[in-house]
Amino acid sequence: MNRNLKFALWLIICFISFQAKAQNGEKNAYTIEGKIRGINSGKIYHLGYDSKPIDSAEILNGKFTISGNSGAQERKPFMIKPGNWTFQVFIDAPHSTLEIDTTGAQYQLADGKDYPIIWHITQTGSPMADVYERYLKETGLIEFFILTKNMRLAKKDSAAKIIKQIDSLRNVLPQNVKHWTENFISQNSASVGGIYVFADFYREAGERSASYLAPKLAQFTGPAKASLYYQRLNTELSKLEQLQAGKRAPDFTLLKRNKQNLKLSSTRGSLVLLDFWASWCKPCRANIPDMKRLYAKYHPKGLEVVGISGDAKWDNWTKALDIEKMPWPQVIDKNYKIDSKNSASELYHVQAFPYYVLINQKGEIILTSDNEKLIADKVENILK
Repeated sequence: MNRNLKFALWLIICFISFQAKAQNGEKNAYTIEGKIRGINSGKIYHLGYDSKPIDSAEILNGKFTISGNSGAQERKPFMIKPGNWTFQVFIDAPHSTLEIDTTGAQYQLADGKDYPIIWHITQTGSPMADVYERYLKETGLIEFFILTKNMRLAKKDSAAKIIKQIDSLRNVLPQNVKHWTENFISQNSASVGGIYVFADFYREAGERSASYLAPKLAQFTGPAKASLYYQRLNTELSKLEQLQAGKRAPDFTLLKRNKQNLKLSSTRGSLVLLDFWASWCKPCRANIPDMKRLYAKYHPKGLEVVGISGDAKWDNWTKALDIEKMPWPQVIDKNYKIDSKNSASELYHVQAFPYYVLINQKGEIILTSDNEKLIADKVENILK
């Protein structure tokens, strides 16, 4: 996927998505007092990662006080009812305050469900929230959010001007975010807020490689190094190190369309390109003509491509195959949510589509990347 496009998608997703996935055994008491503009009564819930309430409190006259025990310092999901207003709050201090403004909130459709985006949340008393606020302001992300909101509300005659502003900002944001994040962690190695921001940036827009991640993790000290975010990144680093150039490519067995098995090791002796894609992935589908040209040119010289679909439904996959008519072998991945140990996406630590893995004739990894041109250039250098 084009990095600017991928980055732009993340800019919206990070505003509304749940970022953290687990808790450790440590329990810390917290109290959050809040004011909500636009909601006079109801209930606020601190949610677990199974979306079930952990703690709750009544909202009276637009105010609430919610208390409970949380795990390590992290950003956690909360919900306000009625309305299913979902947002995130940093829990890293015994006491903090929230000011929530539902003005201008809009409902979006995702996974067949409507959910509202709350554009105005201010948290005080949280060191992590302070870092995150600086991050949004000083990188230009907050300006991007405001422009995006204005575009959604604008009439057609004024939307074009806003789109140009968004496009212009989008071109500089990736470098702004990268520079700010790396500069901040170099000067604040113990900051939990710092590693949170870095983890958020790295996961969605950073360079996903052991050579990049290892020296960055080595900078963190103290509370940051003890945080869940460090633990998760360190686990990711261990996985990435197993996928570096020269390492043996993990073997897998997946089903082809005819329900027969394809075992990766059966392709030994060819230069193999694993193409992770899905029928719903527009960048994947857009890249297929280029992949066909690469295959036509280098298959006679020893290139084999194996398409690995991340589709959850067999019919969606086969319909795409009928349309695209890709001449190389195609398999469908096992559902990582059900059978993650046997999922090729899990084995190769695939976080987004499209994604490519180039493997030499001995079954050793040459290169992993989401950059099709980088992969194509490598194939050409090897088989020219």
